Amino acid sequence: MSKTTFFIRGMGNYVDDISLPGMLHMEVLRSPLAHARIRSIDVAAAWAIPGVRLVLTGEMLASRNLAWMPTLSYDTQAVLATDKVRFQGQEIACVVADDPYIAKDACEAIVVDYEPLPAIVNPTQAMADGAPIIRDEKGKTQNTTTWYSTGRLATRKALTAPLPGRTSFQRSSCITHGHIRHPLRPVDRLLILIGQLQNSPFT
Repeated sequence: MSKTTFFIRGMGNYVDDISLPGMLHMEVLRSPLAHARIRSIDVAAAWAIPGVRLVLTGEMLASRNLAWMPTLSYDTQAVLATDKVRFQGQEIACVVADDPYIAKDACEAIVVDYEPLPAIVNPTQAMADGAPIIRDEKGKTQNTTTWYSTGRLATRKALTAPLPGRTSFQRSSCITHGHIRHPLRPVDRLLILIGQLQNSPFT
């Protein structure tokens, strides 16, 4: 039986089809703003909902030195925002509950007080002098600078000024939706990751 026929007949086994004993579900609360200060996060109403097992915020992670994580671009990224939102859709808090509906309701019960800050969506304007600084700790608008060198020394010396360039990229494909199950096998305390990605580092 071909792979296509297998799925057309409804015999495919997706990550969402896997149900495990005692399985919990996580929902993430994301910022509607692209740039803002976080004045406060009130999670009391979320905790009061029956079936909620955990409500996690960036401040809780920061207290354990887990608020920031390394990335593949040799930089760090906030797991959950603490004092500031740096892009629209940034993760603010997460809820773990007995089922996905409870988790979503609890996320909607979280009250976040935002102080909106100036945001720029044009990359050229974002690099201009006086543009809003997104990463305050860097003190500049450029997040990461990478230097490449090749060719003869004389050629490199001739290129003393930066050469601005513009690259357009169009990709006609779907947005990958991350989905994962990770049961903990109690016998030997082995954590098993079940995901939809073929490359294990991203799982």
